Parts: sequence; structure tokens; C-alpha cells
Amino acid sequence: MKILLVIIGGFLLLLVAMALLGKHNMEDLHRLSADKALAEQKAKDDTQKTLEGPSGTGVRKQCAEKLERSFLDKGIDAHVQAVGKLGNTLSIKWILMSRPFGYKIMNDGDFPESMHACGFKKVHFTNGSEWWDYGL
Repeated sequence: MKILLVIIGGFLLLLVAMALLGKHNMEDLHRLSADKALAEQKAKDDTQKTLEGPSGTGVRKQCAEKLERSFLDKGIDAHVQAVGKLGNTLSIKWILMSRPFGYKIMNDGDFPESMHACGFKKVHFTNGSEWWDYGL
């Protein structure tokens, strides 16, 4: 009978230990998930700061050059540049630029999102005598 009590006691002790261990493992898992989410958010914030800061100027210039080539591929002789102190304004100069054309670019497709992803804050459309600015 004593042996049976010892076995049952040991079994109960094992169950309690497993429950506690499982609880700690779940807490660790939740903590790791929260830590991972914070780390991912920090990396995203750091990337955005890099794009918005001086070191992102090169990325914005590359985006502008790629956009200019895209316009040329479509037969549009537009000059595209990253301008401003930090290069965070996208300037698109085309002799045939008009308010409706700028509006169409800004409201069709994913142009605003992709330019914002490059780190641009504003798009400046001009035909040389008139201009239209849009925030991103």
C-alpha cells in the first residue's frame, strides 16, 4: 500500500512539474513571440528611417532613374529626379505635363505606394511653366 502511495505521489509530483514546465514554456513562447514582433517592428522602423534620412538618398535616386526609364519605354520624354535637401521630393518634368495627367498617375495603380516605399514624401509635377504638388 505504501508503495502504491509513493508511486501515486510521485506521479502527481511529475504531473505538477510538467504543468509548471508547460506553463513556463508557454510564457517563454509568448515572450519570444512578443520579442520577435518588437524586433520586426524596430527593423521596419529602422528601414523607414534609413529611407527617409540622408543614407536613403541613393535609394531614392535609383527609384527616380528607374521611373525615368519606365517613362522613356512608354515614349514619354520625362525627366525624373530626386530633389531637395534629402532628395525626398520626386520631381517629374515633362513638356506635356498637365494637371489631369498628374492626377491620373497619383490615383491609378500603385504609384503613390511604391514611391512612398522608396522614401519620397512629395511628388512635384511640372511642364516648365506650371506645377502640381502631391503629398505621399
